[in-house]
Amino acid sequence: MKIPQENLQQQLEKQIVSMLQLGWRGRIITIGYDEVEKLLNRGKKGFLILAEDVAERTKRNILRGRNVEYFQLFTKSQLGSFIGKKEVGIIFVPLTKFGLKLKGLIAQYLELKRR
Repeated sequence: MKIPQENLQQQLEKQIVSMLQLGWRGRIITIGYDEVEKLLNRGKKGFLILAEDVAERTKRNILRGRNVEYFQLFTKSQLGSFIGKKEVGIIFVPLTKFGLKLKGLIAQYLELKRR
């Protein structure tokens, strides 16, 4: 029996949200431009989650001169609501076991959204 695409997309979204919440509570992920920039400047390995409605200038500045992978999903207010903040535009996820699992879920989710 095949799971309908919408249900699979909703399940993936729920998993991504719960992992973001877990990552925030466990201090695994880092939020906010300044904090993320500090980590990137120190050479931390990871990827970024940028809100779909993050300012183009912010996106350009955080990515400038850096070879860092990023995904754009959810809005700033959605990302913020997932972790109990008003708005979040940038999230840094380290390349740990946790990060790799989250990255896989996001890739699947975005692939389904494109179809």
